[in-house]
Amino acid sequence: HAPSSHAIRMTWDHASPPSYMINEDICTKCDLCQEICPTGAIDLNRTEEEIVLTVDEVTWATGFREADLSKLEEFGSGTHPDIMSAMEFEEWISEAGPNRGDIRKKSSLSTPQSIAFIQCAGARDKRMFPYCATVCCMHALKQARWLKKRSSQTRCTIFYTDMRTVGTNYYEYAQRAMEEAELELIRGRPGLILPLPKKEGIGIRYENTMTQKIEIRKFDMVVLNGALEPWLRQMDPEQKGIPSLDNHGFLAKEGNGISNLACGFS
Repeated sequence: HAPSSHAIRMTWDHASPPSYMINEDICTKCDLCQEICPTGAIDLNRTEEEIVLTVDEVTWATGFREADLSKLEEFGSGTHPDIMSAMEFEEWISEAGPNRGDIRKKSSLSTPQSIAFIQCAGARDKRMFPYCATVCCMHALKQARWLKKRSSQTRCTIFYTDMRTVGTNYYEYAQRAMEEAELELIRGRPGLILPLPKKEGIGIRYENTMTQKIEIRKFDMVVLNGALEPWLRQMDPEQKGIPSLDNHGFLAKEGNGISNLACGFS
C-alpha cells in the first residue's frame, strides 16, 4: 500500500483501473487538491451513500487464506525460519519481495543447496482439512521451476501424495517442469520435520511409498503447501448477505432465494 500518512492514497496497489481514496483522519480540508484536479474528480463534501442492487445471481470470489499449521506438530511450522508456508515462500522469492528475486535462506541469507516442498500439509487430513486444496501441486511445480531458473545449483524435491494436475494443459506443464528443472519427486508424506542442531539444516523423516522404506533426508529449506481454507469460513454466518456454507466453509448447494455461484476457492 501507499504510505498511510498521505491524505490521498491508492485503495490498493494492484487496482485496475487505479482508484484512490481520501483519508479523512489526515485530510486538512484545505481544498488544494480539489482546485488543481484537472478532471474535477475530487469532492470533499461528498457523503456516504448506500447503493442497493436487485440481482438474480451472485458470484462469490472471496478467495482463501492459509491456515495455521502449528497444531500439526510433525510439520515443524514456526520452529525454524527456513520452514515456510507456500505463500510466505512465494513472497520471499518474488522479484518484488525483500530479496528482489534472489534465492536465499531466511535464517542466514545464504543460497540454499536443497529445498523440500511438502504437499498436502494439512490437506487431505481429517485433523484439519479433509479435502484436496486443488491448486497446491501446480503451485509447487511453478515455484520449483522458477527457483531453478534463479538458482540452478539448488536441488528441489517435492514430497507428494498424488500429483493432481487436472486443468487444461496442466499435465504437459508438469512434465516440462520436471524435465527442464530436473525436479526430484518422492511419493510420501513426511511424518516428522525437525530443525537439526548446530544449524545443520532441517531433517525430514518419511516413508517412500514407492520403495516402502523409511528414509531420512536433510534439507536447507522446507516449504509447506496445502493448508488452505475458504475465506468465507472466517465470516459471521449471521451477517446479512452471507450465503449458506457447507461444513468446510465452501458455498453450499442450497441457496437463499438467489442463485449463488462459486468462483475459485469459494
